Amino acid sequence: MSARLTLGNRFSTARRNPLRRAAVVAASAVVESLENRRLLWSIGDTVWNDLNCDGIQNPGEPGVEGVKVDLYYDLNGQVSSKYTDANGFYKFGEPELGPDGGTYKIKFNLPAGFHFSPANVGADDNVDSDAGTDGFTTNIVVSATDPVQMQWDAGLCVDTPPEVHIPGRMTGGGSVFLGDGMVGGPVGTRVTHGFELHCTTDANNRLEVNWGKPNNHFHLSNLTEVTCEDTSIIQNPPDAPIDTLRATGDGLFSGTFNGVKYSKAPATISFVFRDGGATRGEPGVDDTASYIVTLKSSGLVVLNTDGSDAGTTPDELLLDHGNHQAHYEIKSITNDALRVQAKINRIFDQLDGINLTEAKILSLKDDLLSLQSQFEIANA
Repeated sequence: MSARLTLGNRFSTARRNPLRRAAVVAASAVVESLENRRLLWSIGDTVWNDLNCDGIQNPGEPGVEGVKVDLYYDLNGQVSSKYTDANGFYKFGEPELGPDGGTYKIKFNLPAGFHFSPANVGADDNVDSDAGTDGFTTNIVVSATDPVQMQWDAGLCVDTPPEVHIPGRMTGGGSVFLGDGMVGGPVGTRVTHGFELHCTTDANNRLEVNWGKPNNHFHLSNLTEVTCEDTSIIQNPPDAPIDTLRATGDGLFSGTFNGVKYSKAPATISFVFRDGGATRGEPGVDDTASYIVTLKSSGLVVLNTDGSDAGTTPDELLLDHGNHQAHYEIKSITNDALRVQAKINRIFDQLDGINLTEAKILSLKDDLLSLQSQFEIANA
């Protein structure tokens, strides 16, 4: 707009000079043309469920909603993120692309239960998958001569769970409260967790733990060991092949402990989740949780639900306002369940934040439990 005003002022002073007036008119036309061209600059297209995993968008293969897509600029790193819509569509334009074009990359974030289709199959860029195994595309050059880049897709193939483990999984979340001799805060400190875990390390396992004020937070990166058990616990329907999940994992701790502030410090977690206690425990009446979070660099324990007896296995605390639910492993997934899973992934992304209030954490936990129940109904 400033360029037009300047040109307009010069135009008014050049009325008596035909050559100058012609030059100003030509310059104004160039500015307007560039502005109109920038409005067309775009990067985008579709994330779809590649049902036969052939790397080609075939008729009838649906888009996948709620997939996080990141835009990277070669000079400034990540500059923007979006989620795919109900049809799997996403698009970056201005202001994300900036006024001068440049070289970009797209990163597609893999949802739970999927792996990427083979990339660059066939000769038609409009129907192939462009995501590498790490989710990144190749370089995307946006310029005045090539402003529209609406052919950057990602195909997703449903994982086939390995059959080398007890075919179970567990979902849920809730709160426990620290007691005497426990680590992480004063007696009564609320510890809230949400999770989506499988009886194998070879899966997209999700766990977020939040506690204390200011908010301390542990984000699970991957499980290192996991054991699922079917004990004498009696569960109300629906039946499941397991009732207890024991695991260790690696992750990141952010928060303040003993006056020291940490940001994404490498840490380990050891935990036990049970679906039901010694009596019938549905929904969540006798469910239990326990965990120990330890910093890798120093061996410092920043969270421990073990009490004053200082045992090597954390005390198992009764869940408050939550629910652990054991399930059979997923063999296939419906499109309705895919849409619910996308919403579940968004909740986990929000729980991964380090500036959440306790009220917000509890609200997100309730949303997570509701969505996990909807997922089971949609995929029944």
